Amino acid sequence: MQAEDYASALTCARAMRATAQGEQLHWAVWKEAQCLQKLGQQEELLQLAATADAGKYGGRLYSLAAELTRGEPRFDRFAALAARATEDLDWLRQAWTQQPGPELACQRIELGLSQQEPEEAFAGHLGLLELAEERQDRNLACLAWQLMDELKKLCYPADYLHELVPRWERLSGLLAPAERQAWEGGRKAYQAGAAGEQAMFEQLLVLGISPDACDVAGRTAAFGAAMTGAVGMLEWLREHRADLDRPNYQLLSPLMAAVMEGKTEVVELLLPRHAKVDRRGPGGNTALHFAVSKNRLEIAEILVRRGANPALANDQGETPRSLAETGENEDLHRLLRPAQGGLLGGLLRRKS
Repeated sequence: MQAEDYASALTCARAMRATAQGEQLHWAVWKEAQCLQKLGQQEELLQLAATADAGKYGGRLYSLAAELTRGEPRFDRFAALAARATEDLDWLRQAWTQQPGPELACQRIELGLSQQEPEEAFAGHLGLLELAEERQDRNLACLAWQLMDELKKLCYPADYLHELVPRWERLSGLLAPAERQAWEGGRKAYQAGAAGEQAMFEQLLVLGISPDACDVAGRTAAFGAAMTGAVGMLEWLREHRADLDRPNYQLLSPLMAAVMEGKTEVVELLLPRHAKVDRRGPGGNTALHFAVSKNRLEIAEILVRRGANPALANDQGETPRSLAETGENEDLHRLLRPAQGGLLGGLLRRKS
């Protein structure tokens, strides 16, 4: 076709767009975009992509606009629109690799959540935090803070948490006053719990900080105290009606943290009234799974006495019993294996 033919087709497409509705309108928008591309009228094409509704042709239109704006600030918007229209995660990842931008980061979070691809959502959030830090952009930092409300519905992976906490340490100064106060209160509450500083926490209570305040990783004062073995702090928190069983955003409960760190006194304090012994944590693991994997025999005995189920399978189909059978700790194996007298018999055998 010659330029005159494309010009004529452009006129027809615009006339149709002025009167058409529904799918005919969407088709007219796409035909107009094709004609503008052939005629070299790039800015008009980009204006069309920014304002018109192309319906099912939107993916093609926005992808074309993204290609035309590669290397420009506008690429971020058009690439994000293309990803939303096509719901193509592979295309989205490629666009992010070529030219990261805040709208692409938000789209990674949105598609990751909608397509049940949590790793994509967490990667998008870390990307947004990285952009906020690079640009020292207050708006991006506040947006990243707000988006955490959606991510809290998922189980935070360990590598995400490893980056999340120090990033917010560096970005907290960009937050709005209310958000910074929430960040500061949660951080100090966790630190006071971990250090066993009752006096510090009393000052936080005076300032209106909740006994269950948590940091950006979801770690409460009770979690910190359980992890470090601050039994006195846990007793003090219990008196102030703190939730001693609240898990962090990785789904690790204070009991699980105490088990992993070998804090026997904490385990005895939390059970049976203040913690669910068979609560599921990361990967579907229970406290007894962690006790076996860490070779915590004494703690495993306490958990069993308090009703822990050695036959509960995690997401990989592993039970505490099967882990003990394949491990090298014969005492754990004897404790958890089914036998005459059941688990009580196992405990009695262990004592004898």
